[in-house]
Amino acid sequence: MLPRASGPQHTGASQPCRTARATVVATHPNQRTVDVELDNQDQILYEIEYGTPYACEATGTFIDFVPEPGACCYVMFPSDGTRPLIISWVTTPRSAVYDNEEEPVDTYVGGRLGLVPGDLALYNSKGAFVILRHGGTLQIGASPLAQTMYVPVENLIRHFFQNYEGKGIPGEIHWKHGAMKSEDDKTTVQLFWGTKQFAEDQHLTMTIRAGRAGEEEFSPRQEELFGATKTKPYKYGLAMDYGPNGSNDPEKTTILSICVDPDNTGCTYVYQLDSLGNVFHRITGSVHWELESVNAHFSEGFHLHFGSAGSVEATAAGILQAKVQQLIVEAAADIQLVATTSCTLDGQQIKLGGDAAAFSAVLGELMVAWCNSHIHPIPIGPPGTLMVPADVLSGAVKLKKI
Repeated sequence: MLPRASGPQHTGASQPCRTARATVVATHPNQRTVDVELDNQDQILYEIEYGTPYACEATGTFIDFVPEPGACCYVMFPSDGTRPLIISWVTTPRSAVYDNEEEPVDTYVGGRLGLVPGDLALYNSKGAFVILRHGGTLQIGASPLAQTMYVPVENLIRHFFQNYEGKGIPGEIHWKHGAMKSEDDKTTVQLFWGTKQFAEDQHLTMTIRAGRAGEEEFSPRQEELFGATKTKPYKYGLAMDYGPNGSNDPEKTTILSICVDPDNTGCTYVYQLDSLGNVFHRITGSVHWELESVNAHFSEGFHLHFGSAGSVEATAAGILQAKVQQLIVEAAADIQLVATTSCTLDGQQIKLGGDAAAFSAVLGELMVAWCNSHIHPIPIGPPGTLMVPADVLSGAVKLKKI
């Protein structure tokens, strides 16, 4: 059993001040004291104070830390006989490091990082660090892939991370990868960004997902997918063919999803894009576009569906032209074609009444001229003519003679 010593109390007598090398054997964080064993003296000093680079109890300003057992230090025994205290911390020298392979040189690095003159650093055995580089760069991190650098050149802030998460009163952001997969599979990645409309809201008003946007591994709640319709949109694959084992299912292939849900009652705006190039766009409100021009190309076809009414308007000089192989217009009730000047129907055959139309139209002017010039004999009296009045002819409808 080593002798117990807590250090001499103040005696008022003057004696030479001395120091001794020691090793911490126990710590007392609540008292900010330690127990140390004096090297080569078989003596333990209990609950002694250790100095810090700065301390001001009056203002509550400190550079604070708690030593660990095994730390090496120097203990000072004051000349006035007061209690000893730790004045500095050192490392144990390590020999057998050769310079030019000739003379052994002791090193006191003790596992510390490689620094250059002017660098300041704080770090521990778990990898966390704070480094102030002599050039002004500040590094704060827990590992090489979990750190932030503040660079004075152009005031650059650079983050290094494996997974990123930020939460605040305005909203939240997540940038993560899934569980690491084997060599045959790929690890999924998703970026999630959400913001509120008001700071007091308890829900996110707008969310954006990118990467594997439909992956439940990141987002178990995905009410915004397909606008909370809970059904897959008809446009994804006309035959609803999602591939073997659902490999092309939009919930698995969606790489971008944008949702707006102002009142947490359902999405009023949804935009989704999947890895196959399919787009799902759902808007519960109105859309107003003002464009200089539009050029749309549909390689396979298009479908336009509207509700109670639709219209196409142009300026007075506007022209709407449609060129197709075959044009079919069907109406459940009436069709009206109205032109302020003229309306022209031209074709090798024009049928009124559908495919069952079998009778030819009468050319009005030719029919009137024939009737007026035809002399019809009668049994009694001189032969006569059939006079057809001109007002039987339409001034608006004209027929072409083939």
